[in-house]
Amino acid sequence: MAKPHLISTLAELPPFETLGIVIGIDTRIFTTLAVASAARHLQIPLLIVDGYSNDRSFEALRGLDLPVDSWLIRMERRIHGVFIDEFVRELKTEQLLLIDSDLEVRDAKAFRAMMLALHASQNEQAITYAAGWSHGDHDMASDDMPHAWFSRRAWIPFSLFDRGRTVELLDLPTTFESKWIGNEFPNQWIANQLVKRAFFGPTKRWPLKPLAPLRKSRRGTKAAFYVYDTGALVFEAAEARKWRFADIGWDMMNASVVHHEGATRSAERIRWQGQSEAEQRILATLEYDYRIKLDA
Repeated sequence: MAKPHLISTLAELPPFETLGIVIGIDTRIFTTLAVASAARHLQIPLLIVDGYSNDRSFEALRGLDLPVDSWLIRMERRIHGVFIDEFVRELKTEQLLLIDSDLEVRDAKAFRAMMLALHASQNEQAITYAAGWSHGDHDMASDDMPHAWFSRRAWIPFSLFDRGRTVELLDLPTTFESKWIGNEFPNQWIANQLVKRAFFGPTKRWPLKPLAPLRKSRRGTKAAFYVYDTGALVFEAAEARKWRFADIGWDMMNASVVHHEGATRSAERIRWQGQSEAEQRILATLEYDYRIKLDA
């Protein structure tokens, strides 16, 4: 058991075969569980990134006693996809495992399956660049936007990437950043401006039917606009190269990890009302399962 090594730059990290990364920004309780559960069950080195949190995250994380080698760094806040782009390019590791700050690892079965799948068919005919579970390629009717399309991507909360192959994709270039791409006007700048209606209440339901004939086919459909969440552009770039994403399926993933989806955002929204129920559950798990006592 040892506390994380404190570093100030990524260049201070040694080379790895596989490295797990947890990024936390003002999510002290959830990030602590993500780190503690990953360290216990995955048994791989961990890089813990704190985005200059204001909730004492750094102090809590630096005090953890973990059963694996770990490194803790403070980095300026940035968009999640920008963080990932930098890690893929800068870290000296063969495989990179992304672990969301609100993810809890229950066992290593999904991780082992991802590792096996990533290396099962590494040859010139079937290049595998990542493993995990993929989702998407559906309309966004559940968000009152049936005319919009959610593009397929790796499930970023728990995904494993061959770093070298992924660098090749970023060099095309592409990015892990999320983007909304308009498809209702020949001029792309104007098309992207039309996407902005999705952020204004009732206007997001407007399909702008007179512009429908101008839509081009993309991802097998002619949507008004396409939502590329974190990692989706990388997924599409790999598809264009006919590179393989090794999908282990949701059942195996769901049996090994729990994603407290939205818990961090919910906690922030109701913090003024007192501690959230999600935080109370996580604090209890940390104390009784991991012997980690955090104050509220």
